[in-house]
Amino acid sequence: MAGEYTAKINDYVNIMKNNGLVTIDGELITPNIKCLENIAMDFVNMEEQKKEKTQEILQWQKEKTEFQEAILDGCGHFYFNFYNRLLDKLKPQHLTRFLYLSCYINYDNLLVINKTTRHIPIYEEDLQSILKLSRTEVYSTKIELIEKELLIINDDKTLSINPKYCKKGDIMKNKKIGKTRMFENGIKELYEKSKPTEHKQLALLFQLLPYLNFGYNVICKNEDVTQEVLEHIHPYTLNEIADILGQTNITRFKKRLMDMTVNGESVVCINEIKNKKLITINPKVFYKGTRLEDLKYLQGLFNMRLNID
Repeated sequence: MAGEYTAKINDYVNIMKNNGLVTIDGELITPNIKCLENIAMDFVNMEEQKKEKTQEILQWQKEKTEFQEAILDGCGHFYFNFYNRLLDKLKPQHLTRFLYLSCYINYDNLLVINKTTRHIPIYEEDLQSILKLSRTEVYSTKIELIEKELLIINDDKTLSINPKYCKKGDIMKNKKIGKTRMFENGIKELYEKSKPTEHKQLALLFQLLPYLNFGYNVICKNEDVTQEVLEHIHPYTLNEIADILGQTNITRFKKRLMDMTVNGESVVCINEIKNKKLITINPKVFYKGTRLEDLKYLQGLFNMRLNID
């Protein structure tokens, strides 16, 4: 800021020299009133611009805070998942288990159990009680996660998740990076209500992440999933989604999706807006967006369906 004012002062000195206000040596001579008025107005405009910029920053901070509060109140705590780096690396059942296990990370990516007063680290021998699987399934899951460098066994035998795939806290704001918030309560409820034999089918929901619209949580065909104008979103049909995911029994596939619930609300809803059938995911499971009005729209949509049902 000091450099900016110095440059301005130099500009004004040059203006005054050019308008006969000062000599080349900088000595003041007969003032040019019009020129002085212009300089004074320039200072006034500069102060107004500073005020406007300050107001813009304050408004942005206010909106950001309101959005964060709405996310926490309506959806709960979350971590970020970089799904484009992950989806092709794992078998479907192991994908589901990894995303569930990641619900236990802290801000250092260490797996912990949250207690009222402290966090208790999770060790390798705790995996069976956490994942609620047979010894054989725990072993096969653990081996794949370690081999693919998603799960890390630390020197003190505690466990960490590779931050390349899942991370809690602030991350880069680049919308082009394939990432989404994964809400711990929603993921945990879906996992804990399912049988181990259903983990492969539950992964179908997570495999939809690359097609998820940024703000409206609609499964769409748009190459740019950050499209914010609802009229420009091109939704997939249920048949097209089933084909992408290799599901041949459409009726059974639809039932699996529509039977999923979190906190009493549907995970998936199909609604019609402006002659378009939109397949929408509940933001209590995952959400990419950043606008409060979009989030409120989605929360109202699923709450309305809950009251109707």
